[in-house]
Amino acid sequence: MFFQSLMVRIRSLRHVGKVFGGLNKEFWIGHFLVMASTVLGVYLAAHSGLESAIEFDAITSDRDNYYLRANLRDEVKYNIEITERIIKTIDKVGTFDRRNYPKFQSYILDTMKEQSNTLKTPNVILIGTLHYYDSIESLFDERSRHLISYPELAEKLRKQVDDYRKNVLSVMDDDLKNLKTRLENEGVKVY
Repeated sequence: MFFQSLMVRIRSLRHVGKVFGGLNKEFWIGHFLVMASTVLGVYLAAHSGLESAIEFDAITSDRDNYYLRANLRDEVKYNIEITERIIKTIDKVGTFDRRNYPKFQSYILDTMKEQSNTLKTPNVILIGTLHYYDSIESLFDERSRHLISYPELAEKLRKQVDDYRKNVLSVMDDDLKNLKTRLENEGVKVY
């Protein structure tokens, strides 16, 4: 429609040799093409910039998720080591005093509560980790109330650790490996 009206105007000016002091139809067509190409160029540049921004945001988010999950894995491994030391003490001595062992660390897990990237972590990892911590604390609480014996505590702690390693930690390791590969394919080096 726009082009038709433009052509009608140009044709109506045909009989006039020159318009506005020497500006003829070639001038108007040339300027129209320059304007059209400018608009098209701006559109293509904006579209390309948007795609680049989206891709950059996705890569940055993946990188942040990688470090968040890797830190969570390290924190849980630290806590598992404490649990295994307690189990060994119970197996060797028959009892243990919780005060002789470091507290479980939950800094990363607590920090994840405030991060927007947390919900991008697979639910098997999040729910499995929360369930593991709750189960371990519940077992210690049962022992402190004398509801279970020390050997029962050691047995149940071992089961929780084994289940976590099999069902959650293995998924976490695979997830981190896949995320690291994806990032390295995009040219992002992670440690």
